Amino acid sequence: MSDLQDKVLEMDAKNGPKELDNAQPPPPPSDPVDDNVPAIDLPHGWIVVLACFFNLMFSIGTTTIFGVYLQEYELVEFPNDLSSQLSWIGTLQGAMMCFFGIFVSILCEHVDTWILSAFGSLMAGVALIVTSFCNLPWKLMLTQGLFHGFSGSFLYIVGLTLAPQWFNKYRGVATGIVIASSGLAGLWLSFAINSMIQNLSRQWALRITGLITIAVCGALSPLMVLQVKPKKHKRIADFSIICNKWFIL
Repeated sequence: MSDLQDKVLEMDAKNGPKELDNAQPPPPPSDPVDDNVPAIDLPHGWIVVLACFFNLMFSIGTTTIFGVYLQEYELVEFPNDLSSQLSWIGTLQGAMMCFFGIFVSILCEHVDTWILSAFGSLMAGVALIVTSFCNLPWKLMLTQGLFHGFSGSFLYIVGLTLAPQWFNKYRGVATGIVIASSGLAGLWLSFAINSMIQNLSRQWALRITGLITIAVCGALSPLMVLQVKPKKHKRIADFSIICNKWFIL
């Protein structure tokens, strides 16, 4: 009887490890579904695209048609000044819009985007209205160049970064529509401003454009809402990409 028990124990000892070896590991736990993540590709996203469209039209678009004002400055108001000096007005306008855009993108992590858009709408319009009262090149550099460039950066950055968040399948289409607004501004805004300059004056052209900026972009500001709240970064800029050899090449 003892011999039979010994054989049974030997068989259990041999079969036990094999069963453990053949045992498959348990499946990994599935990721929990986050109900707080909003859906994308919704019809509301196209309303946000419309708001971003006008934001870029009255920020970058206003910068691209500076040539209309430059012609008025060179031929009528400041014929004795150098063209290179007057061109600095438009240069500052575009440069300041990109420079201050760095800090506006940081503000988007801490302040609601619709507040930034409303602030930019008001300040950009005020900048153009204040410019209408300036009659010296250095004053135009400060107002139309520096002041409007600073104000337009709020409209530019918020409008450029907001639309892609609302789409996945049509992200490229939405981004293309928003960016195209700056080019479309040159199709009609340049003719409109030139007509106002010829029939009214350069001063009233700036005032009317400023009032339209406040009215249109300000009214659309409540639509400038983030789809997903961005994470706060400790560093202002990440320069690690500079060390990437493929980036250098």
